[in-house]
Amino acid sequence: MSYGCDLLRLTEAMAAVGNALRLVWKALAVGALACVLVVLGLLVDSSRVSTAGELADVRLGLPFDWVHQDQSWMDPPAGSAYDLRFRLPQENPTQVSVGMFAANLALASVAVVLAWAGLRRLVAHLARQGAVHVST
Repeated sequence: MSYGCDLLRLTEAMAAVGNALRLVWKALAVGALACVLVVLGLLVDSSRVSTAGELADVRLGLPFDWVHQDQSWMDPPAGSAYDLRFRLPQENPTQVSVGMFAANLALASVAVVLAWAGLRRLVAHLARQGAVHVST
């Protein structure tokens, strides 16, 4: 009889490990997608500058500024403003705020989880409606 109990414990332990691994993979997938979203936010963001001082510290990143670039090699705008985007870090001295990057990553991770949960709920709702329409 002890073999049956040992086998049951082993099966339960393996199931617990499998659940933990699935959770780790889901967390890694959410983190990777959130990282892609944060970097894409940097690439589509622009910063409006109108003085030479602002050219020396162009702040970029969505929703929180996490990259600071020195684009002072450009001539300051005369009477107007420039909308500047992220440029090559090799040509423009760049500083990255790890704390603001982490804040953006956390916010994007929450958004990914909420969007995934909402999408799953919508699909389940549509499936239930489809089943109701088919049976009538």
